[in-house]
Amino acid sequence: MPKERMPKEPGPVEPVEIEAKFVIPDAATLARLRQRSRFGPYRAGKGAPVTVHDRYLDTADHRFLAQRYALRLRETGTTRLLTLKRLADDPDGAVHRRAEYQAEVPGLEIAKWPKGEVRRRVKAIAGSAPLVDLVAVDQTRTVAILADGERAVAEWSLDVVTLPGADPPAEVYEMEIELLPDGTAADLTRLCTVFADTYHLAPQPLSKFERALRLAGLDVPAPPAPPAAAPAAGADAPPAGPGIGPADSILGAGRKVLRLQLDALRSQAKAARRAEDPGAVHKMRVATRRLRAALVIIAPALPGRQVKPLRRRLRDVARALGAVRDLDVLIAQAYAFRAILPEAEQPDLDGLLVDWQAARQEAGRQLRHRLDAPGYKQLKADLKAIIAAPDRPPDQRAAASPYQVRHVAGSMIWPAYAAVQAYAEVMAAPTIAQLHALRIAGKKLRYTLEFFQEVLPADAAALIADVTALQDQIGALHDADVAAGLIRTHLAGADHDPPAAGLMAYLTDRDDTVRTAGVSGAAAWAHLTSPAWRARLAAAIAGIE
Repeated sequence: MPKERMPKEPGPVEPVEIEAKFVIPDAATLARLRQRSRFGPYRAGKGAPVTVHDRYLDTADHRFLAQRYALRLRETGTTRLLTLKRLADDPDGAVHRRAEYQAEVPGLEIAKWPKGEVRRRVKAIAGSAPLVDLVAVDQTRTVAILADGERAVAEWSLDVVTLPGADPPAEVYEMEIELLPDGTAADLTRLCTVFADTYHLAPQPLSKFERALRLAGLDVPAPPAPPAAAPAAGADAPPAGPGIGPADSILGAGRKVLRLQLDALRSQAKAARRAEDPGAVHKMRVATRRLRAALVIIAPALPGRQVKPLRRRLRDVARALGAVRDLDVLIAQAYAFRAILPEAEQPDLDGLLVDWQAARQEAGRQLRHRLDAPGYKQLKADLKAIIAAPDRPPDQRAAASPYQVRHVAGSMIWPAYAAVQAYAEVMAAPTIAQLHALRIAGKKLRYTLEFFQEVLPADAAALIADVTALQDQIGALHDADVAAGLIRTHLAGADHDPPAAGLMAYLTDRDDTVRTAGVSGAAAWAHLTSPAWRARLAAAIAGIE
């Protein structure tokens, strides 16, 4: 396996695996990626599918898990490759870095392993306790080399992964890009940009091991909080977010968030108005959501009649943007699936695509109308007025009122989390509508955490990533369910008897995605509502000073 190797003589440097992980949302996108031979400046070699069975091992009392290690026995044919991996802390976007040691072993008896670093480290953790199976993951991997000229940059893998713990087991798709010795950090950054911008792939913050653990009802211990770094001499770097401090009034903090998101809204409006740039439409839609979330948080500090019309106008703009965005996703996914159909069946999707493109044109027209309407101009003016208003803390002479961020953050975060927890009553057999409502509750929790992220401890980033994973899984379910419904409507009005084979294949694919995304979404929800995750959230809130 490619990685930064440690010297032959023992030293302080650990061998580090550097790879990027992305979620592949559906089979159509997976097939589209398999067909491509070039990604930006990088040429993809031919790959062959390989079936892999991964057994994750531990002691009966979970000594490896407690120390944040994964011990994997990968069985491929007659080969047994043992890998000891340190579980990564927060990934940098899609990029994961973690220490890794490998050796071929004859079985689970440590005493029979070849002498070396793997045996020494495993023995130090396990002691005299035998190794037992913890969870297993099966996958079919299509592995190829990404090259830039004569330089082999990275190993590229498209994985069809079967995770245990559900009935039937969940099947998910994932892509990994692991740097080879000739690859550089710049290569990995460039590749991540290509896959994020061109193929709209979302980072996968969790390893397959972590997701299998969640389905098995187990939790990975949170990483220890890093010591606070001393500021560099003379450095006064601007904050990455809006610049919220714990002593800010909640209204003052809200104004900072409103300013940041209003700037984002305005910066994307020109491109979104033309409805030609899917990325601009998406970014503008996210800005409206974050504006609405910020208004909910600061509403108690504003005049009673000021927030309601603002949120209504934002809702109207968000709906117009959402109509365009949803059709962009539907059309892109349908075209990707069309490309993998047998050539004779590809025209079966053309009538459906014509209908959706016509609907997309109408949604674009409605969006332009909404952005040209007086209500949108008034929305921007009202937001600017709130941002520009002076900050007047409450009179504290008679009785102290909680008004600073550190006073009220917890009282804002816990209700948003409670709304996600409430789905415990239905998660045994949730309906599509209930899962969609859960996704909305998850968004509110995510945006609330993001509002306060600058004053929360470092673990908040991992908490937000977990909530985002819930959104992504249920979002894939929602997109597939909408597509399946529209395909059925199209089939009902189509003059085909029997129905066109290509359309039926796409309907089956969308129905399969609904099932698998539902299983993954339920696992993500179970993780968020586990005692360990709840304790991490409580510790993050308690860490506000």
